[in-house]
Amino acid sequence: MDIFKNKHFQQIVRRKEILLGKPVADPFIVARAKYIDAYVVTNEKYTDENAAKLPNLCISLGVKYINLKEFMKLENWTF
Repeated sequence: MDIFKNKHFQQIVRRKEILLGKPVADPFIVARAKYIDAYVVTNEKYTDENAAKLPNLCISLGVKYINLKEFMKLENWTF
């Protein structure tokens, strides 16, 4: 997977998490969604091309993403 070949997206994993050995899920979620052709569900919004956010990562790798409301509609959830 080419997520970290782009230095810009290396910001997704903050230095603090690296130093403390904490797991960071975002890169794995996007990689898995690409591998199985699934959606990434996130409430993060695309703000600009320089943001290191899930929508930006998804767009750059051709992964579909939606927010929680869209996911519930897609899955026909009713309350």
